[in-house]
Amino acid sequence: MLRPNKAQGAWKYRYDFSRMVEGHFENVGVRCSIHDMRRSFASNAVSSGISLYIIAKWLGDGYEVIERSYGYLAPNTGEINKVVR
Repeated sequence: MLRPNKAQGAWKYRYDFSRMVEGHFENVGVRCSIHDMRRSFASNAVSSGISLYIIAKWLGDGYEVIERSYGYLAPNTGEINKVVR
């Protein structure tokens, strides 16, 4: 649970949940990191058709980073054909 009254330390965010998540993964025998979860989230979001701009904003990255890393997963909607007709 987030603690809004906790003073911010050296981390970017108010609450560092990495120890708790990594401890949980260890307890249940899952070999996964928080970064793996982030990549899975981004991959699934792009594959679902969510805008790369929105995903970049959610993840706090630049559009170019998201496009380079996940752009190939974006579904081909065929909208280019609307312009050609």
